[in-house]
Amino acid sequence: MESVLSVEDLLEKFCTLLDHLQVETALLKSSQNLNEVIMFIKNFVLDISNKICILRRYLDRLKEKNSSLQEESVQSVSNESSHTPITVDNNTEKTVDFGNIESSAIKDCKKALFNEPEYPKISLLKEEEFNNLPKYMIGRQSLQVINGLINSINQVLKAKYSLLSAGKAAARKKGEHDLM
Repeated sequence: MESVLSVEDLLEKFCTLLDHLQVETALLKSSQNLNEVIMFIKNFVLDISNKICILRRYLDRLKEKNSSLQEESVQSVSNESSHTPITVDNNTEKTVDFGNIESSAIKDCKKALFNEPEYPKISLLKEEEFNNLPKYMIGRQSLQVINGLINSINQVLKAKYSLLSAGKAAARKKGEHDLM
């Protein structure tokens, strides 16, 4: 058998080889571009990680300052006497315990963080006050009924001020109030 190739067959072989070479050349060029892009991304990620490390150190310093300030405030409260005399009616002295300051500070902190609205409260009627009221003002009501009424008024006030502080959108989400 003769292995004679025609010119057309040779041209076809060379065309396919040329196509393969072009594809390989494009891949090599793109791989160089990919290497450049990868290096750029690597440098960018390293830069971000360095900034994160700096921020972590800064956060650690802030935590240390916060803990030292908390310790100082606790020490200053503990250095003051825990019982302070207060003069009441008839010039009698009573001592008040300030040992529970931390819990009130925590409650105030919660109000600030979670935006619990402060609202006016009506204090409950004490038995002394109730006995000092004239009978025509009391009618047939007992102390428990009046204090129950005061509690319900306080609940209404709390609901009112929580709606006012939440705004229209939050009130609609809660579905508690239909705002026009």
